[in-house]
Amino acid sequence: MRPNEIAPAHAGPPARENGNRVRAGQGVLAEVADLARVVEAVDKQRESLERDIHDGVQQRLVSVRIQLELAADLPTGDDRLPGALADIGHGLEDAMDELREVAHGIHPQVLTDHGLVAALNHVARATAAPVAVVASGLGRYPAELELAIYYCCREAIQNASKHGGPSVRISISLHQDAHGVGFEVSDDGPGFDVANVASGGGLQHMHDRIALLGGRLSIDSRPGAGTVVAGVIHPVSGASRSLLWLTKPRAPLESTRPSHWPRSRWSR
Repeated sequence: MRPNEIAPAHAGPPARENGNRVRAGQGVLAEVADLARVVEAVDKQRESLERDIHDGVQQRLVSVRIQLELAADLPTGDDRLPGALADIGHGLEDAMDELREVAHGIHPQVLTDHGLVAALNHVARATAAPVAVVASGLGRYPAELELAIYYCCREAIQNASKHGGPSVRISISLHQDAHGVGFEVSDDGPGFDVANVASGGGLQHMHDRIALLGGRLSIDSRPGAGTVVAGVIHPVSGASRSLLWLTKPRAPLESTRPSHWPRSRWSR
């Protein structure tokens, strides 16, 4: 039998053992591919952060520096000096505000201080479309778990707003049960064909974030019927989580959700 062939059911113990090793190796390769996509996504986020700092905060600080040099050339008692100093102060305030916005995109302080519900309510208030946030039995969890759920929910909100416009209705449901910490983001927007979504985009990044923590993500959508993005992660320790991620088979993007998740009232 060739090395890459799976042993048939009637094969003896050595053949079955070889087949099991091949399957295990294929599973590891799939997980390595997952990790490679995560690393690529992190690289892209870093590049985006560098652009935001260069095009935003850095330019404002350069402008403040020029203003300082001009103010330094003014003679003592010049009537223009108070106004120049005030402009410098305003420029520094703008730079700090922009830096906070950049930092918020990396890890929002409200998530660190108050958890998922407060952080997603903050996102909801900044969204043009109406967003309802409902939570049941939620506590505080490891930072990486909260951040993964936060980013997935935020991505789903942005997608719904982008494709549905300001009239789309969005609902976020957060809960904890025996299956883990779960979330569901539903909207009554135009929907799409999940099977025709190109790989490597935002939906795949959402899946990779959840899979990295040993969780499960599903996407239920079809044209004209809205979209439901749902996921669940079991809050385990760092060591157990790493082992779980290395041994858990990769789950592809799906168009069906686990049966124990109730369907949103806005989904069709």
